[in-house]
Amino acid sequence: YGHVLMVGGHADMGGAVMMAAESAFSAGAGKVTVVCHEKHHTAILARAPNIMLRDINALTKAEIQQLLDHVDAVSFGMGLGRDSWSEQQYFKWFPKINSSAHLHVVLDADALWFLAEHPEALKQDSYATPHPGEAAKLLHCSVKEVESDRITAIHQLQEKYAGQWVLKGSGSLILEDQLWICTAGNAGMGTGGMGDVLAGMTASLKAQFAEKIHLHEIVTLHALAGDLLAQQGIRGVQAHHMRDAVYRVVNIGSCDE
Repeated sequence: YGHVLMVGGHADMGGAVMMAAESAFSAGAGKVTVVCHEKHHTAILARAPNIMLRDINALTKAEIQQLLDHVDAVSFGMGLGRDSWSEQQYFKWFPKINSSAHLHVVLDADALWFLAEHPEALKQDSYATPHPGEAAKLLHCSVKEVESDRITAIHQLQEKYAGQWVLKGSGSLILEDQLWICTAGNAGMGTGGMGDVLAGMTASLKAQFAEKIHLHEIVTLHALAGDLLAQQGIRGVQAHHMRDAVYRVVNIGSCDE
């Protein structure tokens, strides 16, 4: 079923990595390990006792490499922060993650901020998921420029950084070998944490199915989960409600067989 590693969780920001981990389990991962500041461990265990935990501050370089060698996918950046501690963590993890041939890698949130500060090419099995603000940072332009021509923007992201890309927003764009537009989803999904759910789903489904599932299909499943929630009303849809909806959408096909 795949082993997924979630890396993030600054001392002041633990919710993001928790939601990513929960969605990874809901999407079918067999094992999920969260590496974050130990301050968040009690809260994570109280909400999801099946999540494995490691203290991000206690790991040696050798232990980091050992973790990476024994997982199938990594989601990196949720709640990582942007201070000097965060930058140190980025440089402890990113070079190892980006050079591990067997890993599927999801880069989200603050990992993208540091990638913009220190640009380098991503490996092919990398899935970067910026919102328009993060895309603007990566391209050193304004959000207005990104939103005025989203198709050009996502092609520029891939040209500059390689890898595979999701430009989130209304009608999310997905650029793999070709461009896709997600037509599912709803305005209620424009709330904090939805991107963390997508990051967790992507890592989970890639860990399980690798090249048998495509990035645009994962984005569509995420949007369909949001549409399930919105059936009872768009107003008030929240990311932490998504885990049950994610569980339902990834099981629809297997239930029909």
